[in-house]
Amino acid sequence: MSQSTGKLKPISWQLSVLLTLIPAGAAAAMIHIAIPRAVERTGTPFLYYYLPWWIGYMAIYLVASLVGYHLEGNAWDWPTLKSRFRLHSIRGRVWLWFLALLGTFIVAILLVNFLGPQLSSIPFLRMPDEFPPELNPSHPEGMQSGIFMGVALQGKWWILAVYFVGWLINIFGEEFWFRGYLLPRQEREHGSRAWITHGFIWALNHIWQLWTLVILFPYSFLWSFVIQRGRNTWIPILVHGLGNFIPVVGILLGVMG
Repeated sequence: MSQSTGKLKPISWQLSVLLTLIPAGAAAAMIHIAIPRAVERTGTPFLYYYLPWWIGYMAIYLVASLVGYHLEGNAWDWPTLKSRFRLHSIRGRVWLWFLALLGTFIVAILLVNFLGPQLSSIPFLRMPDEFPPELNPSHPEGMQSGIFMGVALQGKWWILAVYFVGWLINIFGEEFWFRGYLLPRQEREHGSRAWITHGFIWALNHIWQLWTLVILFPYSFLWSFVIQRGRNTWIPILVHGLGNFIPVVGILLGVMG
């Protein structure tokens, strides 16, 4: 048994939910209340508030995963970090789990894009009017070429750079915390059924965008099941990273004009 695995402590579903609701709830309150008020008061484009909110939110998970790793008494070396966070090489049949996860992710993206305008127009799922069309598919103005969250992109390379950093922090923050840190501890508590608790809390992480939960709730359980069976955090890192890289490409094209 590896040094890190031997020190794993089980985590209850109640604590798993609490550790998700605290940051997710705070982030939801900030983007639904504080940011719209700031936009209305200052006239500053939504993007300039969204970027620090998004990066800060995801950085919390990245820092928390590393703090948790340290508190377990793990050594700060690559073999131990690799073992604890399940950063194993993808080989053989593990690629089948990768393809399965990628397939479900593509289906989820298609559903979000196809059903987004309808779901986000439902009264109790509606986003604030101040939300740009990139986050609110039912926005009356719709998305405009070369515009990202109210900002003209052409020539603004700094936006691409900041968003790319945010993309990295987003992917590694979420995956290190949920798949690398929490999931192994949930397995100690729930065994082969850990994917149920894990899927629930990962969906809760997206409560700031309520309309997406209609799709994400069933999808997150399926994704968590595949991830637990794959036992390799690189699988969700790669799939999540590929899916979330689409806006990066869009921003690049907008910046280039």
